Amino acid sequence: MDPLLQALQRRLAALAQLPLELVQRSEDLQVVHYRPRQSFGMHHDSSAFQPRLLTAFYYLNSVDEGGETLFPAADGAMPPDEALRLDEKAARQVGLAVRPSRGSALLFYNHGPDGTAIDPAAVHAGGRVLRGEKWGANHWVRAP
Repeated sequence: MDPLLQALQRRLAALAQLPLELVQRSEDLQVVHYRPRQSFGMHHDSSAFQPRLLTAFYYLNSVDEGGETLFPAADGAMPPDEALRLDEKAARQVGLAVRPSRGSALLFYNHGPDGTAIDPAAVHAGGRVLRGEKWGANHWVRAP
């Protein structure tokens, strides 16, 4: 077990107020890399086949331009199916855009307070990198 991973798990468990054991049983980190003009379309991190309670996304570098994580339904203005149909241009006009900044992390829950319904505010996309590169790591905690 890597000491850095153990530290991340402890910090995430404390921040999310979850049992450390639940976070330790989470999925392996998934490192992602986007080159200029690359993006990742609108999606939700949890499904019936991959029930993920929460997502922590670690920004491993700052991006010169673009590469934001877009949450078009963050204000609760639309249902998930509508948000999933948005293209990047439309998604940038509503909701929330989180700019990549080295050393920062983004944490969001994939389900509503009852733990069953998909949270529409968690529908998101990796915006197009316009200049530079984007490196990040997904840390998904599975539903108990």
